Amino acid sequence: MEKIYVIGHKNPDVDSVISGILMQKLLEKHGYEAEFIIPDKYLDTETYNLLQKYDIDMNDYRKDFVIGATYFLVDHAHRNLNGKIIGIIDHHCNILDKTPEFYINEDTSSAAMIIYKLNKKIFDSKDELLVVLASLVDTAAFNSSKTRKEDVATSIRLIKKNKFDYEQIYKDSLCLTPLDNLRDAAFTGYNKKILYNKIIASSYVQIYDYDYDKLKIMMNIVKDLVMCHENKLFGLYFSLDDSKHEIIPRVIAMREGIRIGTVAKPQRAKNMIDEGHEEADLLIDELAKREAGINNLKANSNKMMIVDSTKVRTLDDMKAYIERVYNYIKAIDPEMNLVVAIDSIKDIILDDHYNIKTTNEASDVIARAVKHWTVEFDLPIFSSVHLRKLNGNRRPTLDDLKDSNVLVYEASVIWLLFNDVSKNKQGAKIFHRHENQEEKLPIIEFDWAKNKKSSYKGRTFCYFAPEMSRAAECGIDAVRRFNALLYEA
Repeated sequence: MEKIYVIGHKNPDVDSVISGILMQKLLEKHGYEAEFIIPDKYLDTETYNLLQKYDIDMNDYRKDFVIGATYFLVDHAHRNLNGKIIGIIDHHCNILDKTPEFYINEDTSSAAMIIYKLNKKIFDSKDELLVVLASLVDTAAFNSSKTRKEDVATSIRLIKKNKFDYEQIYKDSLCLTPLDNLRDAAFTGYNKKILYNKIIASSYVQIYDYDYDKLKIMMNIVKDLVMCHENKLFGLYFSLDDSKHEIIPRVIAMREGIRIGTVAKPQRAKNMIDEGHEEADLLIDELAKREAGINNLKANSNKMMIVDSTKVRTLDDMKAYIERVYNYIKAIDPEMNLVVAIDSIKDIILDDHYNIKTTNEASDVIARAVKHWTVEFDLPIFSSVHLRKLNGNRRPTLDDLKDSNVLVYEASVIWLLFNDVSKNKQGAKIFHRHENQEEKLPIIEFDWAKNKKSSYKGRTFCYFAPEMSRAAECGIDAVRRFNALLYEA
């Protein structure tokens, strides 16, 4: 019987590591030879420290990929491997061209919770503690949209059964920046581009956000730039954090104005229609728009390309890819230019010849290189980075970026993003409502904290629909109202 190697996603977080450990145990209990491995060159320090606190040393699992081996993926659904993938357990929205024989992709709070429920009897109290930890961490202590009531109930039952220190686990689960895979974004600009019907002149803009998991402002901006014919831009979107199969449903949902879940899981929508669900009419309409969205995406393939980490991973690879696409579009139309997005800059790996020893040094080299590309190729570049978790519900300031000094130095413009509804729920002051609805809906605040390209120093605001990954700029009256509320606060 072949050995099965269990792997989590790139730059593994708490749930990815715990899922791998639990999956190894589950496979072994069923008679398979299994080993959980972490092939990543760099490890996230905060994830490493938290797992150490729970007696997990990530270094114990460090091992390179085995060529031609058999793999089982947990907490993600797509990875380019030299080997055979026999199983996948994931809890994200994905569209796969084909699936392995064993495939589970459920809407749950964590992948660890899925694995635990497959065979609860084989897991001991230590395993159950890890399940609770993974679920709390991956949902920011059950505060994110990924939280499921049944998972909360299971966690509470395990806490009571084993007399876990819930208060301590809760505090631990809030200590990491990437608990919910939070997004910032960086924008390296191109002179006189049209963005939200305004002319933006910039050479390097960096956007920081810290409070919303699926904040897709960067994708919205890129989409708006390339779809505006006057810009004559081709978009190249590097998704190092999520696979292309995870990004595509968000793009379709954003462009067609439908929910991501319907795009990612059409069969579930069809089953709900067949069962006479109360949303049947809406789902029928969304499925039709999904089909149109897929066709539109194909039709606009000459405007934008999404590339994930199966194609590009290192700094040198990325530059070479940019250069190839740049030369290609210039050969077709010399007036066409390129706009690049990188999600995220911290996920770029340095090639061995750089001989860099620390993560901070690597980040500095990468930041300077990306800045240089904007000059060498005369193009705008967006990128996402993680901002350290802030205490309380305050808005971020430039002082919160001290651990990204080179990134901040290289930036001509910095946007600090804030989502009041995500942080303060129904106590938020900056929000909007649909007609005849009481629920407060999110507004994304853009604080132009640094701007060397113009005299503007203020805030702009966008309506945000997270279920559609869609953002739209607020009108002038709404902007004045929100600014007045902020001034009163």
